[in-house]
Amino acid sequence: MEFIFNPPSRWDVTLKSGSILVIRADVFSEVADDFVFYTAVRASVEEREGHEVVSDFFSDPEEVFIVTARLPRTEVEGVEGGPV
Repeated sequence: MEFIFNPPSRWDVTLKSGSILVIRADVFSEVADDFVFYTAVRASVEEREGHEVVSDFFSDPEEVFIVTARLPRTEVEGVEGGPV
């Protein structure tokens, strides 16, 4: 498995507890009650096993987005960072 966009962006996620998580991912979105972070990778079907694949957006069937992190919205105070 390899990154398509190298390196993934840095996201600083402040939790309501005051802790800060650093997440490396290409994008994030708010989905239902979660903040979901995604990373674009090139991976064979075997390499994807155990990962949540959410898109085959690219023309190459081995290029997909996988979920890097999923955090409950109720636990997140704020998200900063992203693509540079």
